[in-house]
Amino acid sequence: NYTFNDKYLLELNARMDGTSRLPQSQQYPIFPSASAGWILSNEPFFKKLTNVVDFLKLRASWGKLGNQEIGNYSFTQNYTLNQNYLFNNALVQGVAINGLANDRIRWETTTQTNFGLDLELFNRKIRVEADVFDKNTTDILVQLPIPNTLGGLSAPNQNAGIVNNKGVELLINHVNKIGKFEYDISVNGAMIKNNIKSTAGRENWISGNTINQ
Repeated sequence: NYTFNDKYLLELNARMDGTSRLPQSQQYPIFPSASAGWILSNEPFFKKLTNVVDFLKLRASWGKLGNQEIGNYSFTQNYTLNQNYLFNNALVQGVAINGLANDRIRWETTTQTNFGLDLELFNRKIRVEADVFDKNTTDILVQLPIPNTLGGLSAPNQNAGIVNNKGVELLINHVNKIGKFEYDISVNGAMIKNNIKSTAGRENWISGNTINQ
């Protein structure tokens, strides 16, 4: 963290996460992030412009995070016992592969960019927080269809999907006192657009009663 003259703010982060659910080469990625702020109300020229605004800060941030919630060891090839097989005209128990594995899978990654402001007015009786964000999730693990000529095996997980979320968030807060009566009122709302940008050729993702296209 770095602050200069109570006006300019900077924060840098580097986060390392680890998991045994992914291949060894992908187990310990580093996810960076950064944020910056400018307290405009502390500038001498700003104080000369208005006495209505008590505090105004502009801020921006960018960062990445990973998701490893993909089930255990889907990168390893599993074998299933008690698979019957006809051998020398007799039915014997065997071992077989029921699903394909992908040893190149990696973390799902979410990259988010955010711009916002914090504003306080009229002796801090009114406070406003506003944010605009764009969140892009890539390398989403999905099972793409494979032909039955492979023996009816289940498909491996692949880093193939891309989903985007963007929107705005707004909070307005009012605090005041009338005699001995104090009150605090807040209103907040958000508008978010969710868009599946790529299914890597798969027509849809079906999960229970939900279809994502």
